[in-house]
Amino acid sequence: MIAIAALVTAIAALVAAIAWPIAFLVIFFMFRGPLSAAFEKLPSAISRMQKLKLGSFEAELEAEAKGLIEQAVAEPGTISPEQIRSAARIQIAAKGLDQQSLRDQVQQLCIEYETIRKVLPSSRERTRAMTDVLVRMRTLAPSAINFLDELKRSPSSGNRLTAIAIMQVDPGKLDYQWILDRFRSDEPFAFFHAAVALRNAALVGDKDGREAAADTAQEAIEIIESFEGLPDRNTLTVLNGIVEGKPGDTRPPP
Repeated sequence: MIAIAALVTAIAALVAAIAWPIAFLVIFFMFRGPLSAAFEKLPSAISRMQKLKLGSFEAELEAEAKGLIEQAVAEPGTISPEQIRSAARIQIAAKGLDQQSLRDQVQQLCIEYETIRKVLPSSRERTRAMTDVLVRMRTLAPSAINFLDELKRSPSSGNRLTAIAIMQVDPGKLDYQWILDRFRSDEPFAFFHAAVALRNAALVGDKDGREAAADTAQEAIEIIESFEGLPDRNTLTVLNGIVEGKPGDTRPPP
């Protein structure tokens, strides 16, 4: 009896094992039209979901940066604790985006910065508009660290400013030679913020790091003072503070 029961159980298991695939095939062939249509729509559905995520991310980035602009304009040489906290919150939000969407966000800011530089005449309004973009670059910086080498190599001034913003927020990523080159080739707004990135590295660095920052700052001062016309006082104030071992002094003298 036990043998018969075991045989029946084995047959039942075999039938069940065969029945499920057959049932699946029957259902598939019965509904292959609707299933095929559903699979065809899947990429567009995923795309719509990604766009919704991207739109939500853009809104969050805008909201995080909005409250930081006034302070950034008033204290251009300072990265505030709230800026760091905002960047951390955006880094968490960015985990829902794929790398291409994140790269597109970076490029959107780069294009906005370059357009402002080309279209608006030199003025406080232009500086404020560029600072607005820079604040968003800083807020996005921890999320864009994977693109740093690509941004550094770029001929685009917007891409290079984003690289500077990353180094401002994460001094450990600072490339001294690359930062020094900014004073040779980039616009005053960019090399002022290159000086700020160098200052931040001096503030958090060890003895060797502070010495490297001071040496780089001294070379940058020599480059700036070799230009025709009056050198930018704000930039010189930041650089002189680094050389003198007082990197916290970021405002020009009265």
